[in-house]
Amino acid sequence: MKKKILYCFCIWGIYVLFRGFRVDNVVWNSIFVIVLFMCRWFAEQYNYQEIKTDDVKEGMVLSYMTVSFFQKSKVKGLPVYTQESIKTRITAEEAESIHRWKTSKYGKDTIVIVRKIPFAIFICIGLIAFLGIGAFI
Repeated sequence: MKKKILYCFCIWGIYVLFRGFRVDNVVWNSIFVIVLFMCRWFAEQYNYQEIKTDDVKEGMVLSYMTVSFFQKSKVKGLPVYTQESIKTRITAEEAESIHRWKTSKYGKDTIVIVRKIPFAIFICIGLIAFLGIGAFI
C-alpha cells in the first residue's frame, strides 16, 4: 500500500516538474490522483477471490497467477492461458483437471479466481463527474 502511494506521488511530481508549478493545477491534479488511486484500490480489492480448489466449477475465470502454477504440473487438461476475461471461462473438463491437480505434486489447497468488476458504479461516477464538470465549463 505504501509503495502504491509513493508511486502515485512520484508520477504526480514528474508531471508537475514538466508542466510547471501552478497552485490551481496542483490542487486539481492532487484530487485527480487521489480519486484515481481510490478507484484502482477498489477494483483490485473486488476483482480477485481466493477459493478452495475443490470449489472450482465450470464457467469460472482463473487469475494469471493460478494458471502460472499449472505450468509445472503434468496433469492433463489444465488451462494453459487466461486473459482474465469472460472469454476464458474454464470448461467442465478443465475444472475436473484442476480437482486432480490439487492432489498432485505441485497442487495447492486454494486458487485465485477473477470476479466481475461492477462497471455500472464507475460508469455512474463518470457520468456524474462529466455532468458536474460540464456545468462549470
